[in-house]
Amino acid sequence: MDQDLTQSRHRASAIAKATARLLPFLALAYMVNFLDRVNVGFAALHMNADLGLSPSVFGFGAGIFFVGYILCEIPSNLALQRFGARIWIARIMISWGVVACAMSLVSGATSFYVMRLLLGIAEAGFFPGIILYLTFWFPAAERARIIGMFMAAVPLATVIGGPVSGALLETHGFLGLAGWQWLFIVEGLPAILLGLAALKVLDDGPEHAGWLTPDERQALSATLAAEAETSRVAGYGDLRAAVTRPRVLALGLLYFLMVVGLYGIGFWMPQVIGSFGLAPLQVGFLTAIPYLFAAIAMVWWGRRSDRTGRAPLAHRAATAHGGGGFRLVGLFGTAHPHHGGADAGHARLLRRVRAILVAAHGAAIPRRRAGARGPHGAVFPGARDAAPVTIRTRASMRTARTRQLRSRMLEGFSVMALN
Repeated sequence: MDQDLTQSRHRASAIAKATARLLPFLALAYMVNFLDRVNVGFAALHMNADLGLSPSVFGFGAGIFFVGYILCEIPSNLALQRFGARIWIARIMISWGVVACAMSLVSGATSFYVMRLLLGIAEAGFFPGIILYLTFWFPAAERARIIGMFMAAVPLATVIGGPVSGALLETHGFLGLAGWQWLFIVEGLPAILLGLAALKVLDDGPEHAGWLTPDERQALSATLAAEAETSRVAGYGDLRAAVTRPRVLALGLLYFLMVVGLYGIGFWMPQVIGSFGLAPLQVGFLTAIPYLFAAIAMVWWGRRSDRTGRAPLAHRAATAHGGGGFRLVGLFGTAHPHHGGADAGHARLLRRVRAILVAAHGAAIPRRRAGARGPHGAVFPGARDAAPVTIRTRASMRTARTRQLRSRMLEGFSVMALN
């Protein structure tokens, strides 16, 4: 018993040290990574006019990044396993930093396409590699919290990068370069510097960490090895079995839909805001506002998921909130005089997906007791009434009220998306 307690204490100490040493660095690296792939949206405020790029050319160039990224993602992660996380993550960061700076040399549509493709190849494997790297350090019970804190780098990249990008665009003419060229150079250099620093900061695993005590290394390594063995025993067995499982396919589709929204905003929101005649710096500050709230919410969702152990429900609630936010933007957008013809198209589209949204809404709300009444008094059919409960503790009453409130919130967002 005493040995288990001592082992647990050493493991907790090792996790705390790993969090303090690795997470700020990795979050900063991912912040720079995300900014370097979407700062083209800010650069487009001036670059498109300077180079004569049409919206279709810009959209294709922004998206071709992911062709190189997808093609090289799996080979890059295999290389991470072969050469070690420290070496390979540093390589990725240095190479993408060089290409990000070289984006300042773009002179037309063809060079724009080529540089975006090369940037995707250079960055390939960074995000999944970091997620894999985190599993080398943090047990499963800690990962939602850790990954939530790490992923907060995405909105923080725009919270900080938005105003910085706007300010850099206003340096037009300095040393004979356009503002968008300075944007690519200044925002690409940190990746090179962080890549060099990664060689010093990162270690391939707890067993190589000189900043942990021997007892801490042993305790954390033993826990991670036990979890890895459990995963191997319960694993899919082969690639074909993994990619044909319905759950894997469903999660892949879900992530695809989330990323469409994420990068749609990242690439186009600066130009949409800029179309109202605002200065680049104003565009940067306005673009940062939603991402500030997103950074806070991401950390909160991760902590709550670990604390309650109800990750699926947390994900449903988060996506329902996000969908409601998109719908609000759409409602305000269609009210603009230039968008008058969009309402009919939106209505037709929403009628077609109404059944899907209703089904998603039903899945997002916790299962109710048979015969119980919903938030608006509707009786859920199909079973006999449950026996009445005569005694409830205060804790159970609070839990019931919390679930009811959550159900009402989710229903409100779903209804808002349908109307």
